[in-house]
Amino acid sequence: MKNFLDHQAYEQLFRFHLELNEKLLIMPDFFHEITGLIDRYFGYKNSLIIFSDDKFINIYDNVNLKKIYSQEYIDKDIKNDYILNNKSLFHPSAAHGHDPKTLYLEDIISFIDYEQTDFYNHCFRERGIFYEAIIFLDEATSSLSLYKGKADGNFTEEERLLISYIAKIVHQSYRLHQKIDKMHADIKLLKKSRDISFLGNIIVSKNKEIMDYNTASVEFCRAMTGEINTDRALNAFISDLEQSTNFTSNAEQNIHYYTSEFKIEINTFINKTAYDNFEKNYLVTIAKAHAKKGSAAFMEAYHITVREQEIINCVARGLKNQETADELHISIHTVKAHLKNIFAKLQVNSQTGVIAKFNEYM
Repeated sequence: MKNFLDHQAYEQLFRFHLELNEKLLIMPDFFHEITGLIDRYFGYKNSLIIFSDDKFINIYDNVNLKKIYSQEYIDKDIKNDYILNNKSLFHPSAAHGHDPKTLYLEDIISFIDYEQTDFYNHCFRERGIFYEAIIFLDEATSSLSLYKGKADGNFTEEERLLISYIAKIVHQSYRLHQKIDKMHADIKLLKKSRDISFLGNIIVSKNKEIMDYNTASVEFCRAMTGEINTDRALNAFISDLEQSTNFTSNAEQNIHYYTSEFKIEINTFINKTAYDNFEKNYLVTIAKAHAKKGSAAFMEAYHITVREQEIINCVARGLKNQETADELHISIHTVKAHLKNIFAKLQVNSQTGVIAKFNEYM
């Protein structure tokens, strides 16, 4: 085999490598990009087949193989049978300082025998594909194949040298793609776990002035109030909280309040000042509401009174209006009046709707 390429081939390889790495940085459909770039720079028809645990996952190609190249046809492909049965022989070892393995069709089967296979006659003959160079990408036998037509002749020595360089570039880029893909997956997981556990904290004085806050609280207040400005978002949130809870009139006790997306808690604490005075402050904690919240949260969310909750409990147990009246020792007219108020607060028009709303919190 030749050990050097002409100047034009090296120029093509350089530009191919450069553009492939640029595509990696912007995270396109990496596998689709490989097939397109190989066609554009080197003129080879090609396909990239992805396996996982020896199962066919997907194919990317520029010869319209995807519609027919299924597990059914892979089972008829003598090449894949040979590769899967001898997988240990073809694992790429570029990670250990060796060149990635490239296999040619004649390494697997004679051309005469190949022409007799169902796979060739059903898949490749009508597409003018015959000769094949297979570049392995990982130990799961994911691979990139470069094709030539029968009339064009087999791969020359110079082409095989070129393909060895293509194999190095593609294998290197494939490994980088895997690392970048894993990095993005890790970042996504980190963000998800941050969304679940991160708390917004606001310290409020007894006069309801904001004394301190963290970044998460600003994000949550903006989401709840629609205000972009930090000060306006925080102040609008505290103002809304005063109107929605007993924060002003009875802040001695801990308060739990829920919106559709957030869980809010208000706790009192005593802060020692620089002059050895003790001031009462409030810690407002905001968290994304992921878990179900219980009957107390249901009552606070919809401003349900104790009597209304008793009636809802009876409705949830399937009691009729008269049975509810008898159990609570009130008249049926009082039950109906409470139900009317409950319907309005929950924005429903039936007892079934009341049960559905209640169950969301249980």
